[in-house]
Amino acid sequence: MGTCYTVFLQDDFDWSYLNRTKETTLKEFAQEFKVTKLGEWSGWAVFDFEKTPPYIDYVKTRILNYCDACYYTADTEAGLLKKLV
Repeated sequence: MGTCYTVFLQDDFDWSYLNRTKETTLKEFAQEFKVTKLGEWSGWAVFDFEKTPPYIDYVKTRILNYCDACYYTADTEAGLLKKLV
């Protein structure tokens, strides 16, 4: 059994400044990182990374292609949010 992670993407313009829709951006994110979307609200989207740690170099360098900031929490840390980028 490993640690599961939840990632919170934050975007100041709710993804509307890109030449694609919010839905397309979040779908592409989920496909690239093989994650499940848990929910979204104005300017935020939440994804389940399961046992893939979000702080590995590949994720950290690619994640800003989809959002302005990213936070994460581990299921072992009782909801403590940490800033990823």
